[in-house]
Amino acid sequence: MKLIRIIPAGLFVAITVALFISCNGHGTNQHTNPVPRSLLALPGTTILYTKEVNGKWTPPEIVPFSGGPGVMDFEPALSADGSKFYFLSNRPDGNEPVGDQDIWVVERNAGEWGVPQNLGEPVNTDGGEFFPSVTSDGTLYFTRNEKGSRLNQIFRSRWVDGAFQVPELLPQQVNCGTNRYNAFIAPDESYIIVPAAVMADAYDGVDYYIVFRDENDRWSEPVNMGALVNMDNARGWSPVPMKLKRPTGTMTI
Repeated sequence: MKLIRIIPAGLFVAITVALFISCNGHGTNQHTNPVPRSLLALPGTTILYTKEVNGKWTPPEIVPFSGGPGVMDFEPALSADGSKFYFLSNRPDGNEPVGDQDIWVVERNAGEWGVPQNLGEPVNTDGGEFFPSVTSDGTLYFTRNEKGSRLNQIFRSRWVDGAFQVPELLPQQVNCGTNRYNAFIAPDESYIIVPAAVMADAYDGVDYYIVFRDENDRWSEPVNMGALVNMDNARGWSPVPMKLKRPTGTMTI
């Protein structure tokens, strides 16, 4: 993981209460803290958490709802109010065997996490759905690949009357390049950061691009985020922006 200074600072979002980590023994996919060797030895992929107490981060612990050995729980995303926790999992669900990648959610009430639920249709399909990213109004952005396909596309599902609506495929400005992965949406939906493959102005095979959205739901052309973020022989996969109490912001990549 590298911390790269980005200007302007107002572009980024704060994660202030808790730090969530996905650990698969080879690295992490979220903000990181030193992980005990006993946790690194776990098979599968496990979600951990750490809290800031008196200016210091506590040792990472496994969240109570993580799936256990052999299950992949990955790519966590908190709702704006902290009451819902979305994540990718390949855990079994009814007649569905282990292996199908779906987006799950667990809700927090009175400080306690509930039982994870598969989001089900229309968000999840028999293909793969992953890397949830949530706006302040509950809109869900995520990546999907159809069953048997290696093409990843970014979708959006609005939260209306207590339910997610039929996902819409986002336009080519967002679904840019020959493939794309793990897009992060700003809480106010003013921009999206997309790791896109094989773009004409890329520094490497997969670079970070930013695409801006206006009040009429029109998207700009993708803009390469530049040499401070993208480097030769350094591929981008999972952007996690944040806002710090400093004149500049940072992005964890």
